[in-house]
Amino acid sequence: MFKNLLIAVLVAIILTWCFGELFTDSHHMQIMFDDGPANFLEGGLAITGIVIFFVVLGFLLAVSMLSVLFFVGIVVVGSILFAGVAALWPAILFVAIVIWLVKDNKQPNY
Repeated sequence: MFKNLLIAVLVAIILTWCFGELFTDSHHMQIMFDDGPANFLEGGLAITGIVIFFVVLGFLLAVSMLSVLFFVGIVVVGSILFAGVAALWPAILFVAIVIWLVKDNKQPNY
């Protein structure tokens, strides 16, 4: 499990680094630290850090949005059930009494 996670993180870093270098080279961008441009390692680490931050942020937002939608769904279904039982409890009670009176309580003879 940990080995697979480590491999996934390394692949993500390498892909991010490669695409970051492609992007900065194709758009003629430079990442500046202090008073000069960052070298290959510093620029790659900066871009990787930024991308990892946005990936984690997106994951947290997606999970929180799914959680909110799930919670709202449960609340809506629960409120509909509660309103239905609150409005129809006399009919439910009448049907339950009729079923209790009509059902056969005889024990089978073996």
